[in-house]
Amino acid sequence: MVARLRRLGGDAPVYGDGSDEFTVKVHHGGFFVGHGNLRSYLNGKVSWFDNVEIDTWSPLWLDQFVEDLGYLRTPTLKIYWLLPGKDISDGLRVVVSDTDTNVMASMVEKFRTLVVYIDHDDKVAGIDWDDIIDNPVEVESLATWKWFLETLKNDLGIENTYPWTIMTDKQKGLILAVQQDVIDEHIAASQTSSQLLSQLGSTVFSQMADQPNQSSVLSQQLGPLPDPAFIMSNIPSARPAPLTTNTKLGKSVALKKRKTTTGNKKSASAASKKKPAPGIGTN
Repeated sequence: MVARLRRLGGDAPVYGDGSDEFTVKVHHGGFFVGHGNLRSYLNGKVSWFDNVEIDTWSPLWLDQFVEDLGYLRTPTLKIYWLLPGKDISDGLRVVVSDTDTNVMASMVEKFRTLVVYIDHDDKVAGIDWDDIIDNPVEVESLATWKWFLETLKNDLGIENTYPWTIMTDKQKGLILAVQQDVIDEHIAASQTSSQLLSQLGSTVFSQMADQPNQSSVLSQQLGPLPDPAFIMSNIPSARPAPLTTNTKLGKSVALKKRKTTTGNKKSASAASKKKPAPGIGTN
């Protein structure tokens, strides 16, 4: 039987005594971090390939598994076999040749499931980490958001943040950063404006106060409204609207004209048929 990828939720096969088939459990899609007892395989998935035959087992099958799982067999991709009874802190062995797969096959009689890990970026051999952090980055916080807002204002030359709106699905520390870095500026600007207004003294305000009140249009007396009888007697007559085919009357008139024109054409045609041709007489 040909090795096949077990469907999601499928049952594991049962191998009888003396069977030359086994299962390969593949950890893939993740990455190794840490070193020694702190080594872990993060964000990985697990798939099973059943009915793998001992006689045909070789590194070519592992390459096929990688392709079946949707990955490219790049030079940096490495496949590790986890020795039975060991863990990933000290039991990983890289598989590169037929010698390695032959050793794996020799264990099938005792262990019907062999475990392998796909190291997509060659982390195990390439980097020796002392902890379980892979390429650490700063997380969202008040400090990082304040740095972002200050950098954004400097890069864009923003002096007045009032017209600007920040839209994002991130919020850890952002609200407080906006309150401290943006809203506080508005408060400070408002206080500064109040101070400036108070410093104007009586110069502008005294001039405005000395000016006479200006009456608005609404406050002016316009007289009483016209008498209702005068309004009713001076209603303009309705203007005749041109007939169009959009109205019932217009369609009716257009239809009558069409019938009249058609009738006139038929009468003229009939008269021309009855009239004898010139030069033809009767004896």
